[in-house]
Amino acid sequence: VKILAHYEGARIQRCQLAPDAATAVLALRDGAMSRLLAIELRTGRERASVELGPGTVESLAVHPDGETVVAAMRGGPLLVCALDDGVAAPLTGFPGREPPRYIAYGDGGDTLVGCSDEAVGVGLLDPVTGAARWLDLPRVFPSVEPAARGMREVTVSRDGSLVAAHVGNGRKARVVVLDRTSGELLHDVDCGRMRTTGLRFTRDGAALFVVHDWHRTSRVDLASGEVTAVRLGRGLEQCLAVSASGRYSVCRAPRGRLVLVDHRTQHVVATYDVGPGRWGARVTSDERAVLAE
Repeated sequence: VKILAHYEGARIQRCQLAPDAATAVLALRDGAMSRLLAIELRTGRERASVELGPGTVESLAVHPDGETVVAAMRGGPLLVCALDDGVAAPLTGFPGREPPRYIAYGDGGDTLVGCSDEAVGVGLLDPVTGAARWLDLPRVFPSVEPAARGMREVTVSRDGSLVAAHVGNGRKARVVVLDRTSGELLHDVDCGRMRTTGLRFTRDGAALFVVHDWHRTSRVDLASGEVTAVRLGRGLEQCLAVSASGRYSVCRAPRGRLVLVDHRTQHVVATYDVGPGRWGARVTSDERAVLAE
């Protein structure tokens, strides 16, 4: 673990890796103002800085070319940021009544996917042509009040064919998987009272990993619909990555820890304390390779 930079008095709101894993994009808040920083991971050099203005950044989407970042501001517009010239401009034309709070790129960067907790549905926007489409999902919760039916934590499969999002809250939380082209509801996973804090598809799109805030992570087999749940006995905050085989997931836990979950054996096989750089369990060379990946 290498500390690349320290920002006195600023709070990191969101962090997103560029697809080539060479650049980290941070949303920092200092007082009432937010800004975007792009940092080269090998050198720690600050590559770009973009002022976003007042407000909180809800989510970030980094284009596959690594040159463009879209920031979703709470209660405000989407801002598209060009890292080469350091300019942020509003992105208009997104479908839906309100700008999305949770965004991700799909189709190799040709489509921006977004949702919010104001409506049950997913918006699709081509940032170049302006072509927009809304996938409505009222049938997911036909008997639940609209105020409790928002969507969040959206993600897109590697090939852009699938969209997953968390829906609802309270006793009616679930994760849905949609066909991006037709809007067909392919999977509807009941999460009970648990809120989803992270979603991640495997590289081949065969499975979806779901991290819950009630000490549990789940693996959804998208062919059979089978859900394998692992209760961790500790809180999780975000799914950072899954292995190419879909067997392992790496999750962020409180107090600066990483957790490595084996979904085949349904056990936590390792924890890593980022602060002192210390393993919390015996880790094999194969498991180290998974963490490195």
